[in-house]
Amino acid sequence: MKALNFRTFFMFAIVVTLLSSCTGLRKTGKGTNSLKEISVESTADSNLSTPLALDIVFIYDDEIASSLREMHSPHWFDSKVNLMVRFGNDIDVMHLEIVPLSPMHVAVLPVMHKKAKTILLFANYLDRNGQYVAELSQFKQLKIHCLSGSYRLIELDE
Repeated sequence: MKALNFRTFFMFAIVVTLLSSCTGLRKTGKGTNSLKEISVESTADSNLSTPLALDIVFIYDDEIASSLREMHSPHWFDSKVNLMVRFGNDIDVMHLEIVPLSPMHVAVLPVMHKKAKTILLFANYLDRNGQYVAELSQFKQLKIHCLSGSYRLIELDE
């Protein structure tokens, strides 16, 4: 049974990676973000000392952005695959798995990230206090600091 679960998880990870890397044709409107860099680090007790899934969603369509802004993280993670298929080339999803006490890690942004009209962060925290959606579009050099029950967003000096 464990082998089946591992194979299922592995196939799911491959599908998600393939879907998130598809760029295709996008709407050509200019994005409203000036994001250059996202770094992530975590404390020893982040997410109650368990690994934490973070999804940073780059959205290229205003209507999709307004509907995703209303979601809480548990709903995003439950619906993620369906939403990625539904919205196709109108979103890119950058998925990160953060283990407690991770040193600072600089994430690789999607190729089209500058064209994103909205950038949202969903964190799969065990604690409900960390399950809110955050808009990241206003940041230039962002550090996401993962704490025990939630995260903190910090603008770094350029």
